[in-house]
Amino acid sequence: MNSCEWKSQDDLVGYEDAQQWMKNRVFSLQKREAQECVWFLEHPSLYTLGTSGKEKDVSTSATLPTFRTGRGGQVTYHGPGQRIVYLMLDLKTRRQDLHWYISTLEEWLIQTLKHFGVKGERRLGRVGIWVDKEGHDYKIAALGVRVQKWVTSHGIALNVNPDLEAYKDIVACGLPQYGVTSLADLGISVTLSEVDEVLKETFPFRCVS
Repeated sequence: MNSCEWKSQDDLVGYEDAQQWMKNRVFSLQKREAQECVWFLEHPSLYTLGTSGKEKDVSTSATLPTFRTGRGGQVTYHGPGQRIVYLMLDLKTRRQDLHWYISTLEEWLIQTLKHFGVKGERRLGRVGIWVDKEGHDYKIAALGVRVQKWVTSHGIALNVNPDLEAYKDIVACGLPQYGVTSLADLGISVTLSEVDEVLKETFPFRCVS
């Protein structure tokens, strides 16, 4: 079984600081000089553009900072009230299969949402986890990963109680026809700490502290 560090932050972590920390840990993992890591954190309000992101999907009137990043995917929002989990795992010790890895992350989110009475679902051709709200699809969790020499970085973002108004200045994930929701928006009052406990209980990868 793999040894793993569980890292949590109570304060907001700047995006560039987080990226540098992840980069360093990935490099150390590739050299087998560090433990794997699962990092629970929040960012201050900002937008990120993944490798497929288009600048036109961020409104010219947007006031939040925007960062280019190496994860897969398009544009998304990060901010307080959103549980971000960055995973630095060595897939060489598990399964060298990117599709399997993404599917496992999706199932992790589905099982976590199920604990709170929410039916999270996959949608063909749309990465992330979706819920039915009043007969329409709304995204409640995003995935954006990077894999270098089979070591992962970036990860998942689950909307617990973020400012959903911030999504109005972007075309989230390049899908203008769909909305974005959160546990709070669905009427579920839960803290990030409570969500963290469920994420840890349902964690799908063999990893010990």
